[in-house]
Amino acid sequence: MQLNDSPAIALVVTGLIAGGGLLGLAVQRILPERYTSEKARDMIGGVVGQLTLLLVLVNGLLIWTAYGVYSTQQTELQTVAARALEFDLDMRQYGPSVTGLELSIPLLRHLFAESLFCPWSAQDRHLMGLGDPQKQVNRVRDFGSID
Repeated sequence: MQLNDSPAIALVVTGLIAGGGLLGLAVQRILPERYTSEKARDMIGGVVGQLTLLLVLVNGLLIWTAYGVYSTQQTELQTVAARALEFDLDMRQYGPSVTGLELSIPLLRHLFAESLFCPWSAQDRHLMGLGDPQKQVNRVRDFGSID
């Protein structure tokens, strides 16, 4: 189990929280009465309330930030895809008879396909189900090729 793996981290944190709760229940029985009086319980309740509020705020900001990054990436990818399709349509209207176009269109397709898969590491591509980047580049490059 690697600690840079999200499920592993979640399991470790869950185990620590559960262990801390069980330890607190066990220690409560052996503590003297002055530590378990009403005043001490109220103080501990206040501190726990503050920590809970802080954790909820941090969690909310984390979710908000993740959603912002996701929606920005999605919008940018949709924009790039739309522009690429529009460019491909324009190039098809010119046809392969234009000087040098028959060489540049496959090259542009290849460069575009590589640029789609460059921002992510191999592990991220695997997690997103993208698989082998060269196969993906070939699929995008060969899509609608002009013969």
